[in-house]
Amino acid sequence: MKSIITGGAGFIGSHLCERLVAAGHEVIILDNFSLGKKSNLKKVKDKITIVKRDIRKIKRLLNWEPKISIDKGISMFLKNANVTKANSV
Repeated sequence: MKSIITGGAGFIGSHLCERLVAAGHEVIILDNFSLGKKSNLKKVKDKITIVKRDIRKIKRLLNWEPKISIDKGISMFLKNANVTKANSV
């Protein structure tokens, strides 16, 4: 199963990521690292795809490589990013 987690480098997102990887998921993390930390992903960094993007900038988000769309097998999209908090940074 392929899963995308926004805010995946934060405390909750990184733990969710670890659980999904342990369950055999292919995980893609979308995070702008304004609050999240790469060190939160150290246990799984070699098993996931990390994309540094801000979900508030949708045009840029849609142009990242590799392009992944729902019709290409995304099974789960988990919105975990704290957009309110990120806006104040």
